[in-house]
Amino acid sequence: MHCLILGETGAGKSMFAELMYRFAIESHIIPTDAPFITLVECKTKLDICKVKLDP
Repeated sequence: MHCLILGETGAGKSMFAELMYRFAIESHIIPTDAPFITLVECKTKLDICKVKLDP
């Protein structure tokens, strides 16, 4: 399941992403061992984003 969530700082993007992830696991849309991957420190569209993997 791929998703790009855009919005201003403080809009709740991370919270929404985690809720989607939990819903997908509980609904058996994705396996329980599927990683939750976030892109962090994307200050501009031209920056190279650092990838953060959460178990």
